Amino acid sequence: MQKKSKRAMLAFVLIMVMILNACGGGNKGGEETAKPADSKQTAAQDENSDTSNEVKLKMIFLGPKPVDYDQVYAEINKKLKQKINATIEAEFLDWSDWAQKYPLKLAANEDFDLIYSANWAGYSDQALKGGFLELTDQMLSTYMPMTWKAMPKESWEQAKVNGKLYMVPSNKGGFVEKLILYREDLRKKYGLPEINSPETFAEYIKAIAKNEPGIIPFTPEAGDWKLHNLDRILVKQKNDWNMPDLDLPLAFKITDGKGQIFNIYQTPEFKELLAYYKDLADNNAWSKNVLNSKNDHMQDFKDGKTATVTQNLDTLGAKMAEIRRDKPEYEVALADLTPNSKKSVAVSTQNGTSIHATSKNPERALMFIDLVQNDKELHDLIMHGISRHALRTRWRRQIQINGPKRELCRLLQMEL
Repeated sequence: MQKKSKRAMLAFVLIMVMILNACGGGNKGGEETAKPADSKQTAAQDENSDTSNEVKLKMIFLGPKPVDYDQVYAEINKKLKQKINATIEAEFLDWSDWAQKYPLKLAANEDFDLIYSANWAGYSDQALKGGFLELTDQMLSTYMPMTWKAMPKESWEQAKVNGKLYMVPSNKGGFVEKLILYREDLRKKYGLPEINSPETFAEYIKAIAKNEPGIIPFTPEAGDWKLHNLDRILVKQKNDWNMPDLDLPLAFKITDGKGQIFNIYQTPEFKELLAYYKDLADNNAWSKNVLNSKNDHMQDFKDGKTATVTQNLDTLGAKMAEIRRDKPEYEVALADLTPNSKKSVAVSTQNGTSIHATSKNPERALMFIDLVQNDKELHDLIMHGISRHALRTRWRRQIQINGPKRELCRLLQMEL
């Protein structure tokens, strides 16, 4: 056991040293790759924009306010103040009512600067209605030099509406395929088979309904979506279909070279889905008042009120890590109900940020997005919080002082 522990620690430290070096942690190559971005960032701030006046940028986020938001963003604002003389003030639209409030904020011309935007949140529609500021090549190259250089041309093109750009797409490809987050401890408790198909999922749901009266077997998203994500699994993913527009019942088969469009409602697969849902409903798969519920399905899962939720890999992975940290008494796991189906990466408009058409500080807002997408220090704070960010920063400094090999030996001596 002791030898295995030493090997595990050695592997962990080696990985961390490689990661830190790759991120510019004291090696010459890392410093050289960082300089062009830093110089361009400085040029954008000093030569092309006046940052002498401090500004407060208000941004609209979708979803509930994170537990440690105030503490983490206090540190983020310190960094933003130093880099672009700006701070961020956030407003969160909860999942239960974002669909109603999101378009109203844009229609009412409320006073804010940035807003999360996405194809599934009506990006094209809101752009055509004049809710977002048009972003020109000149603006992007001037105030977002790092993003302008790094973003693939295809991403900019995909985000255009009638030939004009109203979004800065995410620089990371998103996953559109949906998975199941469920209570593995409950599956084991009742000796159920591995959840890897619609049939085994239904078996799990029915067992929870029968044996756990205090737990709702499955809770869909609140708002207008309802069973949307489960539909995507049981029809779209299962049959290798793709949908050009999520608001229309139209699809095409991925393997069809002609891309023939058909109406989902007219297919035998959709008829099978209705029968599947009828069976689940008859077995109390979800709450009787599911259509009126405004509960946060993710919070209900964390609180032990429901046994299953659906979302994409990024969202569920983060939620699973959070639950394992805060609720160790629950054993949670992910399930793919269509393991043999084709998987796809989202188009660039799956996640992005837009500037409000009435923003008083569009230049500083673009500089903020540029930093969030490219500045590692800010990225680590946002993604990992303060403790992990501080740990990685401290290790980076130690590697700069000692060199990677000596720091590796020091860490191994401490552990072994």
